[in-house]
Amino acid sequence: MINGLANPADPAYNITEEVEEESDEHLFFFAWTNNTFSDPAGDGNIDNRSDAVNYNDTDANGLPVGLSTTWTTTDVSASGTFRVILKHQPNLKSATSTATMGESDVDLTFTLNVN
Repeated sequence: MINGLANPADPAYNITEEVEEESDEHLFFFAWTNNTFSDPAGDGNIDNRSDAVNYNDTDANGLPVGLSTTWTTTDVSASGTFRVILKHQPNLKSATSTATMGESDVDLTFTLNVN
């Protein structure tokens, strides 16, 4: 992950290492519209933590992080939005912590086109 506000020579430019080192305090949440993914199906877990997201990484407590995820698009063309929130949740991150808990380090929405 890149911090576009920092100079590329500044250690704060690439925040991936910080998220990895503090993985027990960070969690990515995702949302998408228009059923653009067949796996995971649904609309993401920003609105409901228990909704499916294919996390490939975990912290020392076995909880998801989200630096690595897996997505399969539908077989049809679709467009919509894709939102990513990175929450900083020191002493809050748990199996049930939500996107409303902690501070948002990143909150971005992209236009998504599946062709």
